[in-house]
Amino acid sequence: MYYSFDKQKVRDTITDEDVYNLLLEWGGEPERRKDCFVSRTICHNPYGEGSHKLYYYFNTRLFQCYSGCPDPSFDIMELTQKIFHNQKGQDIDLNEAVRFLAIKFSIEGDAEGQQNQEDEEWRILEEYARPREIEIKDYHAEMKNYDDIILSRFNHNVLIEPWIKDNISQDVMKFANISYFPGND
Repeated sequence: MYYSFDKQKVRDTITDEDVYNLLLEWGGEPERRKDCFVSRTICHNPYGEGSHKLYYYFNTRLFQCYSGCPDPSFDIMELTQKIFHNQKGQDIDLNEAVRFLAIKFSIEGDAEGQQNQEDEEWRILEEYARPREIEIKDYHAEMKNYDDIILSRFNHNVLIEPWIKDNISQDVMKFANISYFPGND
């Protein structure tokens, strides 16, 4: 008989200790900290490689990769997908990741015949994950031309304090022709 699993139920059932053991099994060499685990970046590196920049935060139950991931924040399901891709050369979808984790941690599922509504929800989620075509529009900005006489009245030597505080140096302002006009302050 085929069983389906509720992603949220699987995610909520997996404990921090389970996550630690998975990281250990997958070569992450996790270290326990006060509010998180710190592991090797197994999310985008082969088994046992990478720096210790993959964090799993207990309060959010999310991973955060601080090195090299295009989508640096993800949950245990997405990490499972990444591990299958990087370490096993297999691309699995979200359903397969949920199924793998549910079976690994003996989480009960529901018989498939009872899951028509959940199947529809998964279909909607799969649609959501697909990239949409993006229409790129060609924008052309036209700059207004000013008479050189008007521009000669600007004072290039006045320090513009708010810009200096934002670390925009006087040399940069001079190079970019950023000036001060005392008539309008």
